[in-house]
Amino acid sequence: MAVNRESGRLFPGTGSKIDTRIQAKGQLRKAQYRRHRFPRSYTVTDIALLARTDELHDYLSGPATKKIMERELEIYGHLEFRNISRISIAHLYNLRRSLLYRNITKRYTRTKPAVVKIGERARPDPGGSAGYIRVTLFTRET
Repeated sequence: MAVNRESGRLFPGTGSKIDTRIQAKGQLRKAQYRRHRFPRSYTVTDIALLARTDELHDYLSGPATKKIMERELEIYGHLEFRNISRISIAHLYNLRRSLLYRNITKRYTRTKPAVVKIGERARPDPGGSAGYIRVTLFTRET
């Protein structure tokens, strides 16, 4: 069956995919687009465990955090670390950038001021020690 554009009536068609849908359901609808997504390996509780571990251990590096989570499972027997302890270090950093992780941890680091002023000119200060020489190069034309 096919649809006549002008009248909207059904008439026998060529047996295409659209025709079989109309025959099966009696109406034609636009199919919903479904994007392919890989299943999530780490749940909300896994990300929360990572955030809690980072807060307790003061935000260590990725390899150190992974080792801590492996020890939590193997040595201390905390079964909630079963899934997150198998994470790769690269993916650990990806989870740290996720919105959920950033909402759980409120980690703010302010910009530290420069200790030494860059480009400041001052005369040398020997600090009372003898033998401190200020070297200035002069070129002599002959």
